[in-house]
Amino acid sequence: MSRLEYYRDYELNRRDKSKAAENQKLRYKKNPEKFRKDKREWNANNREIKRESDRKSYIKNRKKRLIKTWEKRGVISDDFSKLYDDYDKAWFCGICLTDFKNNFDKCLDHNHTTGEFREFLCRKCNAHDHWKKVLAEY
Repeated sequence: MSRLEYYRDYELNRRDKSKAAENQKLRYKKNPEKFRKDKREWNANNREIKRESDRKSYIKNRKKRLIKTWEKRGVISDDFSKLYDDYDKAWFCGICLTDFKNNFDKCLDHNHTTGEFREFLCRKCNAHDHWKKVLAEY
């Protein structure tokens, strides 16, 4: 396949997808109840496909979701992408030095007054502030 043919096919596919999205929006505007009913039926009949699609979407959008959460909670950073990469690579708590069991156990700690990032912590250390008093002494 030549480069010209490739780009022609790419452009046609892109147009078809945008046209399909427009048609879907029109269908929804014409009869939203029927559209919702059809969608519920499809989801019920294709649970495994839907579950797999949701899982892929969750994984794909993880970085955006975390960064948006940090911004909403007041974390201030010049480069959230770098902060996320550091978060992703962190494998132990900065205070008690225990390994993170999973991503749910990993927290980004920040100063709630200034928004300044402090450390990656486990949930236990993030919930208790005894370590802040220890760090303040140094």
